[in-house]
Formats: sequence, C-alpha cells, structure tokens
Amino acid sequence: MDALLLALLLNLMLDQGARTQHDIARISDSGRADGRFFTGLTIVIALNAALAAAVGGIMAALLMPNARLLFLAIALLFGAAGHILTAFRKPRNVNSPVFRGRLHLLLRLALHRAGENAAFVTAGVVAFTDAPVLAAVGAALGAGVALLPPLILGSRYTRHGLLRALLLLSGMILLCIAIGCAASALRIF
Repeated sequence: MDALLLALLLNLMLDQGARTQHDIARISDSGRADGRFFTGLTIVIALNAALAAAVGGIMAALLMPNARLLFLAIALLFGAAGHILTAFRKPRNVNSPVFRGRLHLLLRLALHRAGENAAFVTAGVVAFTDAPVLAAVGAALGAGVALLPPLILGSRYTRHGLLRALLLLSGMILLCIAIGCAASALRIF
C-alpha cells in the first residue's frame, strides 16, 4: 500500500507542467477528445506505468537496500530540478504542432510519457518498495488525475500563473525529500 500511495502522489506532483499536459491541453482546445482518444490515452498511461514498474523491479533485484533508497533519491532530485527549472522557463507556445491523427497523437503521448521524470521516479519507487504492481497502479492513477485539469480547462490551465507557483513549490518539496532520502541512504543522519 505504501508503494501505491507513494507512486500516486509523486506522479501527481511530477506530471504538473509536463509535456503530456501541454499536449492534452491542445487536444482539449481542438475538440478531438472523444471516447476512442480516452481509451488510447488510458492504454498509454497503463503501459507506461507497467514499463516503469518493470524497470524498477529489475533495479530492485540488482541493488542493495541502501542503494535502492539512493536510486529513489536521485530520481527525486532529477524530478525536483526539472520542476524548479520549468517554473522559470518561458511558457510554451500551446498552438505549435499540428496533430495529424489519433495514432500520431497517441504515439507522441507515449513517447512523452516514457521520457518524463515520472517514469524514472516510478522505477525508483518500485526499486525502493519492491512492489511493482502497486506502484504501477499508483503511477497510472496519479498520471490520470494529473491530466484531468488540462483536459477540462484546455490551454487556460497551462498558461495560468498558478502552475508556475505549483511547479516551484512541488520542486522544493521534492528537493527536500530527495535530500532526506540521500542522507538516510548514505547514513549521514
């Protein structure tokens, strides 16, 4: 149960301001979000969470307990750095690329999901807790909940100043957690 809640909360935090949210906001604005799109998006999210959990399971088998916690700390550190730097970056042009079709759109979302910090942190959670199924379910639920605001609000969500404050706050929280995990793994405290 710890793995489920930890993966859910971390994915919910790390998916804020991510490329996937920008793509979902564009899709919401264009009016292309229908039942087939939601089915495909659910499959993409579930497969991404399962892949990250599988990688974390492999890492759990290879690492000692302190190294598992250090792996999670490194993943959280990268997530924190990404959030803090994204908070100060110029906002993206929401109307830039044109989507050619549903398959192109879902492939783009799958590639974005695979390359985001949330997948790395999900692997870190699995390596630390050694519960891949629960962490995958938590990661999929967290990602799904994080994509609801841009789906409902569209580009208004990604252009809002509150998103920058949320990114900076969550980045600082993740940084504190990463420092605590690293200090515990290295037995500093």
